[in-house]
Amino acid sequence: MISNTKEAWGWPARTFHWVIALMIIIVFALGLWMTEVPARSERPFYFGIHGSIGITLLVILVARFLWSMLNRSPDAPPGTPAWQVAASRVTHGALYALTFVAAVLGWLLSGSLEPPIEPQAFGLVPMPAPVNVGSYDDFVEEAHEFVAFALIAVAAVHTVAALWHHFVLRDNVLRRMLVSEPHTKA
Repeated sequence: MISNTKEAWGWPARTFHWVIALMIIIVFALGLWMTEVPARSERPFYFGIHGSIGITLLVILVARFLWSMLNRSPDAPPGTPAWQVAASRVTHGALYALTFVAAVLGWLLSGSLEPPIEPQAFGLVPMPAPVNVGSYDDFVEEAHEFVAFALIAVAAVHTVAALWHHFVLRDNVLRRMLVSEPHTKA
């Protein structure tokens, strides 16, 4: 099924979810690793890869957001308390916002590096920084790092909640993000 239903996510939404999750993990891990690489001639190469993954993530995130605007989200399992529904909405909004802000800050930062890097969406389309942050580069770098850590923290809460639904509540919240047909509570 392509479109989401009130019971399940369609395959595009599931694909966007897992591709974005994987890219966030990769770009975060690479970001941690590359900041530990001593300054040497190939260091810009790693920043270029990090930036290109980040800008590709931004493009995919925008597509995912547009897709979500055109499709409904599945309903919460029957009997879900209102506070959990609200927490889910806040968490998903935070995931979108933090991913977007981290990627945009990284994109802005790419033009102020020495030497500057030009991230390439999907490794093909050059996406030079829209502005040079100039003397604000230290602030933008710190903000980028802070937002990235906040994103990982919210993603961890999201993951724990999904596992809680699966193993403790035994509902279909996690399963419907894995397969197209929802399963009922066992």
